[in-house]
Amino acid sequence: MSLDASTALRQQLYETVMLLASEEGRIEERLARAYFTHIRNMDISAFPADARREYEAIHEELNQMYPEPGRHDGVDQNTAVTLAQRIILIYDAMIR
Repeated sequence: MSLDASTALRQQLYETVMLLASEEGRIEERLARAYFTHIRNMDISAFPADARREYEAIHEELNQMYPEPGRHDGVDQNTAVTLAQRIILIYDAMIR
């Protein structure tokens, strides 16, 4: 992965974490916005090998939870919290 791709990915993850942590709304809504704004568009190949599998698992779960923008009804709050924490842990691991 090039330095530019790595820097861009870290920036996208940072923006995702900031959205999750500081925007208004329930966690289910913030997670949906994070998915459609950032996560869905991240380049899987830009992730280091040790984070790629976790990112792919999170991406797949979010894809199933949020099949289209604006729909977050029926999403369990505890599941949303857990996914948000997993995203934050990926970001944390990548900036160390």
